[in-house]
Amino acid sequence: MVNQLPDLLKEIYDKHAAMMYGSILRIVKEKKSAEAVLLSAFTEIKTALNSGTCFREPLWFLKCARRNAFTYLQDKGLNQSYRHAVSAGIDDLRRLG
Repeated sequence: MVNQLPDLLKEIYDKHAAMMYGSILRIVKEKKSAEAVLLSAFTEIKTALNSGTCFREPLWFLKCARRNAFTYLQDKGLNQSYRHAVSAGIDDLRRLG
């Protein structure tokens, strides 16, 4: 299986990457971010192939892409909330000082 992995990943990429990328782009709205999310999705697919938990079905690949896209948005939102909280804290300190 490990020896077949690069060929299998290439086959999956050739058949499904466009569909996955389109779905990701509709969710994250930024091309550069969508490319990074697609890479993340294929990293997850590679891990699943190695462990034998990959279903090798188009719907499974699409779910993987969407899950990674929503995780990206969630992480991005948490980062923005954190930055907002930090900047609000700094403003509070300035008023006290």
